[in-house]
Amino acid sequence: YPAMIADAYGEDQHYLAVPGSKDIKLTRTGAYGIYYEFSLVSASVDPPPMPPEIDCSLTSKSSGAEMEAAPDYVETNRYGTKDRDRTGVLIMSITVNKPDTYTFACHYQDGSTEPEIAVALGPNYFWEFLKVTGKISLSLFSTMTIICGSVLIGLMITVVVVIKRRGEI
Repeated sequence: YPAMIADAYGEDQHYLAVPGSKDIKLTRTGAYGIYYEFSLVSASVDPPPMPPEIDCSLTSKSSGAEMEAAPDYVETNRYGTKDRDRTGVLIMSITVNKPDTYTFACHYQDGSTEPEIAVALGPNYFWEFLKVTGKISLSLFSTMTIICGSVLIGLMITVVVVIKRRGEI
C-alpha cells in the first residue's frame, strides 16, 4: 500500500502561465486536477484568493481529440510546495483516457490577457486518495468475508456433529 500511495502522489505537475499553452506528456490514465497556484503569503490570508474564471483543455497530439476541463473548485483540496513557495487549490478536473502527448491550454473566459496567473496540471489528489482508500477497503472487506465465512462453516460443522451425537445416544 505505501507503493500505491507513492505512485498516486508521485507524478510530476505541469505548470502553465495563463493565458497560454504548452505541450506535455501524460504517462497514465485517470483523473487529473488543475490547480490555481498563488504565493504562500496570499495563502495565509483568510479567505484565500478566489480563482479567476478560466477555461482549460487538453488536446491529444496523436488523435487531435480535445477534452475540456470541468469546474471543480474545492477550497480545501490544497497542496503546498516548499521549493516554489507556492500553494495550489483545485479549480478544475479532467480525465485522461490514454497516455499521450497533449497540448495543455488555458485562457480567460472573457478573453482578457491580464493578469497572468499560474496553474498546474497534476494528479487529482482527492480522487487518488479515494482510489487508494477503495483498494485498501476492498482488501479489508474480502478478509472479513473470508473470516466470517470460515467461522460460519465451523459453526455449521459443530451443529451437525452435535446433532449426530445426540441421535446416537
